[in-house]
Formats: sequence, C-alpha cells, structure tokens
Amino acid sequence: MVRGTICGAIRHKLIPTPQNLITSTPLTTTYESFFGLHSLSQVLDRTNPLTQIVHGRKYCYLGPGGLTGRTASFRI
Repeated sequence: MVRGTICGAIRHKLIPTPQNLITSTPLTTTYESFFGLHSLSQVLDRTNPLTQIVHGRKYCYLGPGGLTGRTASFRI
C-alpha cells in the first residue's frame, strides 16, 4: 500500500510526506473497532458537562473489577 503510494508520488513528482503516504482509514477503523467492543464504550456527549461524571461513575462501578450482583449493596 505504501509502496504504491510512493511510486505514484514519484511519478507525479510530488514530495512524499507522511500525510501523502498514510491514509487515516485503516487507523480509524482499528481505533473504532477496539474501543467499540467494550460494553461500556460510549461516545461522550460534550453538550452536557454532567455526562462526563456519569460516564466516569459507570466505568468505575460497572467496568472490569467493579460491582457484580454478588458484591453490590444498597450503600452505594
């Protein structure tokens, strides 16, 4: 993929730069698939500042090593 891009840049007499050689599509799909697999992964809503607190609490309590049905009590 990169080799073909470099050859195309040389043919068109362009100076190869990282922006010309690497496309963001494979990186974006890898990022989205990795972070989208977890059950607690959500897009942070930036219109309401309280959502960051709510998301943080969900991650702390419900995430890996957090509460389970066996360890939960009413004190929380």
